[in-house]
Amino acid sequence: MLAAPPELLSPLVWKRGTLYVLDQQRLPGEARWLACTGLDHVVQVIVDGHVRGAGAVACALGYGAALAAHERLRETGGMDARVLVRAVEHALERLRGATGGAVPAFWALAQLRDAARVAQASADAFMVADAIEARARAIHAEDLARCQRIGEHGAPLVPDGAAVLTLGHHGALATGGWGTALGVLRSAARAGRRVRAVVAEGRPSGDGARRAAWELEREGFDVTVVPDAATAGLIARGEVALVVLGAERVAADGAVVTDVGAYAVALAAAAAAVPLLVATAAAAIDPAASLAVEAAPADAVRAACAPLPERVAARCATSDVVPPALIGAIVTERGVHRAPYATSLR
Repeated sequence: MLAAPPELLSPLVWKRGTLYVLDQQRLPGEARWLACTGLDHVVQVIVDGHVRGAGAVACALGYGAALAAHERLRETGGMDARVLVRAVEHALERLRGATGGAVPAFWALAQLRDAARVAQASADAFMVADAIEARARAIHAEDLARCQRIGEHGAPLVPDGAAVLTLGHHGALATGGWGTALGVLRSAARAGRRVRAVVAEGRPSGDGARRAAWELEREGFDVTVVPDAATAGLIARGEVALVVLGAERVAADGAVVTDVGAYAVALAAAAAAVPLLVATAAAAIDPAASLAVEAAPADAVRAACAPLPERVAARCATSDVVPPALIGAIVTERGVHRAPYATSLR
């Protein structure tokens, strides 16, 4: 376990064959690092929500596969490369079962499988394990670079001195170390723009208050947390100059599935002529994307609203759908996309 976080804000660190994961369940009260030395550990931290966010989980999958390969080699003292590849593929299936099915996770798992199969031609099991570790490092580095490019494209859209409202958590801790929505704010600040962050609390999970505010304050931002119910009024009163959201997935026409509460924020922004940007990786754009949203666990809603009478039901969706007409621009690593999105997102 690390005594202090690394210099670069990141949800995970690979060091000397051990994966260190920032325990996001403990934030903001305690920055505790969990040491993962084997596949079982990585599966557990993903299932238990210690590592959160599609990009961060994809990075963890890579290191989990690397740990599985090296772990099997230590147990056997060496083996045929084909046998190790089969063991790695079994590990990848376990890791797949621990994820929520986000696009970055499937992409990472496919990359790891392909790396193992290509290395199998060497007939050297140690080379297979090294190839998987190299691919895991590359997945992490590519995610960081991708988010930094998103930030670079989005930063010029942030006015100097602006109060920027964001919802949920799409920051460094949800990715390989930079963030999408918060990456835009981070890049704008690095470019010399003065940014005041207004963070909606993000019920029922509280991700805005617990994680987004923590990482922004840690980097010196002027941060204010507001109740979700107060966001529309802030926008209407002219206290917010820009809204920046992340996205789980984006349909071909530009409709975005993102944090619950975003639809109300988008309506308020449109009524007040406040620009709304969506920052996300291009991989989230899927012409076949479903816009269906799931129900949040009732226990999580009850906990956020506690105490509730025992016979009172609790209900909340996990996400909102923001229609393209309410979105001013979608920013990806490819650039800034504007309506009509059916054309610009291709």
